[in-house]
Amino acid sequence: MPAATLGYLASVNPATTDVYGVGGPGYNAVRGAFPAWNVTPLKGDDRFATTAAVAGSKLFAHASAFGLATGYNFPDALAGGALAGALHAPVLLTDGDAIPAGEAAWLTSPTRKLTMMTVFGQTGAVSNAAENAAGDLAFGAGNWDPHTAAAAVAAAMAAATRAQLIRG
Repeated sequence: MPAATLGYLASVNPATTDVYGVGGPGYNAVRGAFPAWNVTPLKGDDRFATTAAVAGSKLFAHASAFGLATGYNFPDALAGGALAGALHAPVLLTDGDAIPAGEAAWLTSPTRKLTMMTVFGQTGAVSNAAENAAGDLAFGAGNWDPHTAAAAVAAAMAAATRAQLIRG
Protein backbone atom coordinates (compact mmCIF):
# COMPACT_ATOMS: atom_id res chain seq x y z
CA MET A 1 0.00 0.00 0.00
CA PRO A 2 1.45 3.42 -0.88
CA ALA A 3 2.72 5.42 2.09
CA ALA A 4 0.30 8.30 1.41
CA THR A 5 -2.68 5.92 1.46
CA LEU A 6 -1.43 4.20 4.59
CA GLY A 7 -0.94 7.59 6.26
CA TYR A 8 -4.44 8.71 5.35
CA LEU A 9 -6.02 5.49 6.58
CA ALA A 10 -4.06 5.69 9.83
CA SER A 11 -5.85 8.99 10.51
CA VAL A 12 -9.30 7.38 10.16
CA ASN A 13 -11.19 6.38 13.29
CA PRO A 14 -12.87 3.08 12.36
CA ALA A 15 -15.16 3.37 15.37
CA THR A 16 -16.86 6.41 13.81
CA THR A 17 -16.19 5.87 10.10
CA ASP A 18 -17.42 3.10 7.83
CA VAL A 19 -14.45 1.51 6.08
CA TYR A 20 -14.87 -0.28 2.76
CA GLY A 21 -12.39 -2.40 0.82
CA VAL A 22 -13.24 -2.19 -2.87
CA GLY A 23 -12.12 -5.15 -4.97
CA GLY A 24 -10.24 -8.15 -3.65
CA PRO A 25 -6.79 -6.51 -3.64
CA GLY A 26 -8.15 -3.32 -2.03
CA TYR A 27 -9.98 -5.24 0.66
CA ASN A 28 -6.95 -7.45 1.36
CA ALA A 29 -4.63 -4.44 1.56
CA VAL A 30 -6.80 -2.64 4.13
CA ARG A 31 -7.35 -5.82 6.17
CA GLY A 32 -3.63 -6.55 6.06
CA ALA A 33 -2.64 -3.07 7.19
CA PHE A 34 -5.38 -2.77 9.83
CA PRO A 35 -6.38 -6.30 10.91
CA ALA A 36 -8.41 -5.12 13.92
CA TRP A 37 -10.69 -2.94 11.78
CA ASN A 38 -14.17 -3.94 10.69
CA VAL A 39 -13.78 -3.56 6.91
CA THR A 40 -16.80 -4.09 4.68
CA PRO A 41 -15.77 -5.95 1.53
CA LEU A 42 -17.17 -4.64 -1.75
CA LYS A 43 -15.80 -7.21 -4.14
CA GLY A 44 -16.83 -9.83 -6.63
CA ASP A 45 -15.39 -12.50 -8.88
CA ASP A 46 -14.70 -9.92 -11.62
CA ARG A 47 -14.94 -6.18 -12.23
CA PHE A 48 -18.63 -6.42 -13.07
CA ALA A 49 -19.51 -8.27 -9.86
CA THR A 50 -17.42 -5.77 -7.89
CA THR A 51 -19.30 -2.92 -9.57
CA ALA A 52 -22.61 -4.53 -8.60
CA ALA A 53 -21.36 -4.92 -5.00
CA VAL A 54 -20.39 -1.23 -4.81
CA ALA A 55 -23.67 -0.07 -6.37
CA GLY A 56 -25.64 -2.36 -4.07
CA SER A 57 -23.91 -1.15 -0.92
CA LYS A 58 -25.38 1.33 1.53
CA LEU A 59 -23.21 3.96 -0.16
CA PHE A 60 -25.78 4.10 -2.95
CA ALA A 61 -28.92 2.91 -1.17
CA HIS A 62 -30.76 6.10 -2.12
CA ALA A 63 -29.12 6.87 -5.45
CA SER A 64 -31.44 8.45 -8.00
CA ALA A 65 -28.84 8.51 -10.78
CA PHE A 66 -26.14 6.29 -12.20
CA GLY A 67 -23.27 6.54 -14.62
CA LEU A 68 -22.45 4.06 -17.36
CA ALA A 69 -18.97 3.33 -18.75
CA THR A 70 -17.21 0.50 -20.52
CA GLY A 71 -15.83 -2.26 -18.36
CA TYR A 72 -12.87 -2.78 -20.66
CA ASN A 73 -10.99 0.51 -20.46
CA PHE A 74 -10.79 2.72 -17.39
CA PRO A 75 -10.37 6.39 -18.46
CA ASP A 76 -14.05 7.14 -19.08
CA ALA A 77 -15.14 5.55 -15.79
CA LEU A 78 -12.33 7.30 -13.93
CA ALA A 79 -13.17 10.71 -15.39
CA GLY A 80 -16.90 10.15 -14.98
CA GLY A 81 -16.44 9.11 -11.38
CA ALA A 82 -16.04 12.73 -10.30
CA LEU A 83 -19.44 13.71 -11.71
CA ALA A 84 -21.02 10.50 -10.42
CA GLY A 85 -19.61 11.21 -6.97
CA ALA A 86 -21.05 14.72 -7.03
CA LEU A 87 -24.43 13.20 -7.89
CA HIS A 88 -24.06 10.47 -5.21
CA ALA A 89 -24.36 7.93 -8.01
CA PRO A 90 -22.50 4.72 -8.81
CA VAL A 91 -20.74 4.12 -12.12
CA LEU A 92 -21.90 0.87 -13.69
CA LEU A 93 -19.79 -0.98 -16.26
CA THR A 94 -20.95 -2.40 -19.58
CA ASP A 95 -19.81 -5.78 -20.84
CA GLY A 96 -19.73 -5.03 -24.55
CA ASP A 97 -23.32 -4.45 -25.60
CA ALA A 98 -24.70 -6.00 -22.42
CA ILE A 99 -25.40 -4.97 -18.85
CA PRO A 100 -24.08 -7.69 -16.50
CA ALA A 101 -26.66 -9.52 -14.37
CA GLY A 102 -25.67 -8.01 -11.01
CA GLU A 103 -25.87 -4.50 -12.38
CA ALA A 104 -29.15 -5.27 -14.16
CA ALA A 105 -30.56 -6.41 -10.82
CA TRP A 106 -29.51 -3.11 -9.24
CA LEU A 107 -31.12 -1.14 -12.09
CA THR A 108 -34.41 -3.02 -11.79
CA SER A 109 -34.70 -3.10 -7.99
CA PRO A 110 -38.32 -2.23 -7.14
CA THR A 111 -37.15 0.04 -4.30
CA ARG A 112 -34.89 2.10 -6.57
CA LYS A 113 -36.24 5.39 -7.93
CA LEU A 114 -33.83 6.27 -10.73
CA THR A 115 -34.27 9.54 -12.57
CA MET A 116 -30.99 10.04 -14.45
CA MET A 117 -28.40 8.08 -16.41
CA THR A 118 -25.14 9.62 -17.60
CA VAL A 119 -23.06 7.79 -20.21
CA PHE A 120 -19.30 8.30 -20.01
CA GLY A 121 -17.61 7.75 -23.36
CA GLN A 122 -18.53 7.77 -27.02
CA THR A 123 -20.32 4.92 -28.80
CA GLY A 124 -16.95 3.25 -29.43
CA ALA A 125 -16.71 2.74 -25.67
CA VAL A 126 -20.36 2.42 -24.60
CA SER A 127 -22.42 1.15 -27.49
CA ASN A 128 -25.91 2.36 -28.28
CA ALA A 129 -27.09 -1.18 -27.48
CA ALA A 130 -25.59 -1.01 -23.97
CA GLU A 131 -26.99 2.47 -23.40
CA ASN A 132 -30.43 1.34 -24.56
CA ALA A 133 -30.27 -1.80 -22.41
CA ALA A 134 -29.37 0.21 -19.30
CA GLY A 135 -32.02 2.83 -20.01
CA ASP A 136 -34.70 0.22 -20.62
CA LEU A 137 -33.77 -1.61 -17.41
CA ALA A 138 -33.67 1.54 -15.30
CA PHE A 139 -36.67 3.41 -16.67
CA GLY A 140 -38.66 0.89 -18.69
CA ALA A 141 -38.65 0.39 -22.44
CA GLY A 142 -39.82 3.53 -24.18
CA ASN A 143 -39.92 5.53 -20.93
CA TRP A 144 -36.70 7.46 -21.34
CA ASP A 145 -34.93 9.75 -23.78
CA PRO A 146 -31.15 10.25 -23.91
CA HIS A 147 -31.64 13.94 -24.75
CA THR A 148 -33.63 14.46 -21.53
CA ALA A 149 -30.76 12.83 -19.61
CA ALA A 150 -28.28 15.18 -21.26
CA ALA A 151 -30.37 18.17 -20.21
CA ALA A 152 -30.48 16.88 -16.62
CA VAL A 153 -26.69 16.57 -16.51
CA ALA A 154 -26.34 20.09 -17.91
CA ALA A 155 -28.69 21.38 -15.20
CA ALA A 156 -26.72 19.55 -12.50
CA MET A 157 -23.49 21.03 -13.80
CA ALA A 158 -25.04 24.52 -13.93
CA ALA A 159 -25.88 24.18 -10.23
CA ALA A 160 -22.19 23.70 -9.40
CA THR A 161 -20.68 26.60 -7.53
CA ARG A 162 -17.28 26.29 -9.16
CA ALA A 163 -15.92 24.89 -12.37
CA GLN A 164 -12.31 24.44 -13.36
CA LEU A 165 -10.70 23.74 -16.70
CA ILE A 166 -7.42 21.89 -16.63
CA ARG A 167 -5.31 21.54 -19.76
CA GLY A 168 -2.40 19.20 -19.92
